[in-house]
Amino acid sequence: MNQKHLAYSKHERRGWSGARVGSMSRPSDLALLLGCVVLALWVHRATLSTYFSPDDLIYLERVQGIVPQSATLWRWLSGVGWFRLLFPIFGAEPFPYMLLNWLLHGAAVAAIYAWVRRAGCGALAATLAAGLFGSSRLFTTVVAQVVTVAEPLAMLLAFAALALARRPGPGALAGAVATFVAALLCKESVMLLPVLLLMPGTAPGGLPARAMRYALLMVPSVLMLAYLSTPAVQAALFHDQAYQRAWGINVFHNLMTMTGWTFDQQSLAPDLLSAISATAWRVYLWVVLGLVALAVAAWRTTTLPAWGMLWWLLTLAPVLPLLTQRYLHYLYIPTAGLAMALGAVFEWVLAGGAGGEASPVRRRAGRAALAWVLAVALLAGHALRSDALIRERATLKLATVDLPVDPFVRKSMTAGRAAAAVRKATAGRRVNAVFVIPELGATPKLAEIFHSILGEGLALKAVCPNLDSVAFVPRWSPAYEDFDVFYGRIDGNVVDVGRGPDAHGRLAVLLITDHFDQDARVSLAAALVAYPTDARLRALYAALMAAPPGASVSTVRRAIPRQ
Repeated sequence: MNQKHLAYSKHERRGWSGARVGSMSRPSDLALLLGCVVLALWVHRATLSTYFSPDDLIYLERVQGIVPQSATLWRWLSGVGWFRLLFPIFGAEPFPYMLLNWLLHGAAVAAIYAWVRRAGCGALAATLAAGLFGSSRLFTTVVAQVVTVAEPLAMLLAFAALALARRPGPGALAGAVATFVAALLCKESVMLLPVLLLMPGTAPGGLPARAMRYALLMVPSVLMLAYLSTPAVQAALFHDQAYQRAWGINVFHNLMTMTGWTFDQQSLAPDLLSAISATAWRVYLWVVLGLVALAVAAWRTTTLPAWGMLWWLLTLAPVLPLLTQRYLHYLYIPTAGLAMALGAVFEWVLAGGAGGEASPVRRRAGRAALAWVLAVALLAGHALRSDALIRERATLKLATVDLPVDPFVRKSMTAGRAAAAVRKATAGRRVNAVFVIPELGATPKLAEIFHSILGEGLALKAVCPNLDSVAFVPRWSPAYEDFDVFYGRIDGNVVDVGRGPDAHGRLAVLLITDHFDQDARVSLAAALVAYPTDARLRALYAALMAAPPGASVSTVRRAIPRQ
């Protein structure tokens, strides 16, 4: 076996990738692993102040029986099971859920570091792999919403299953199968990973012996695929155009598109426009071929680059046929393999690929030191760039309203604003709430912001258990006389206007401020049906009817006769 890794002593053992490996109990290893985890958690620290996403709110509705629960096994462990486990403990407070997601991301980083070391590569490769993966800003939508806990859970369980499978004895293999079933019930994108165990050097024995031993690990994947293909599950989960699939040139272009997203260091949200790129291959085909060539060149020293590239392709494969759906969280598990490949290649090239043990000791030490300096600089630059993009993504606002440009951030922020306003206004009492949201006109995003994100009010019931009934209406009517009134503004903010005649005066002022003059007139007319003797409402209505179109609030108020 070619011995070109510099950082290993003669007393170190060999990992399955062919290179020498030291013990993970070394203080330096533990310090580097912890450093990678801290770096990852620092980059994604904004997660701890994030509110639930619309998909999170749907699961909160389901776990409380507000809407029916899904009757399938699809992602059961990371979906139904996860919320059933945590809701009795955490309730509808987002912080503990997000804290757990954040820590699980750190655990995934640690798992990558440990896997690279046990594969036979040095601390340099492990640090770079874990650091690049953990500090990637691509995973904001994974770490910052509860439902995507499926990604780190599935990956951690898949790592555990592969590690167990490589141990001798039927007990270890049975444990691997059980663990892999749990991984599949978190996210089906890991279903092809047992193929990795067929690679030379990954496990003892020849190919036939490995195939015989590890065939059992593929049985859960085959059963899961068969289950997802049944007409009942297809009708329940994949009935609309969002999950249309094809096995043509789109698979190649999808691969190139998502490869481009992986290396994108410019876009705030590469999946903002999720159309398949027909031109990305002109750049990223050469990136992929270059990585494959490096993996082949490093094969005699370490098979981890090839192993990581295969991991990347195997975990991307389930989503490549999709015609319309592609999201950044699809890259979480695949990027782990790519990061391992990059770390191993970097170490092979800069610390051992060209000189090896034949080089003088001083030269080898100098090259290793240079490699570490470059790796630290690369990680620092990558982390700082990720941090800048995450902060810009959260703060960049639309030109016309105080809402983030990014839809993911916008939806979460809007849901949080609405929940906070309702909780503050209704604390300590059971109420019915009606939300007045004017007709859209030239503001088409208003429907998405309130009706879709808040599930026609059901999401508010999920996070505000003191709400008995919630209604979303374009205009108030006397049917809601006993409801607390809230106004949904065009900037996504929710304003508590109260109950009774004074509430309708405040609502009319807000409508005029937002240039919904006609809505203000109709709203006041409806309020006068409920409160016909209220002098202030009558005066405001008369002044509004007499005011010219587009009159300001101050103009309308000046027209109200003094009582």
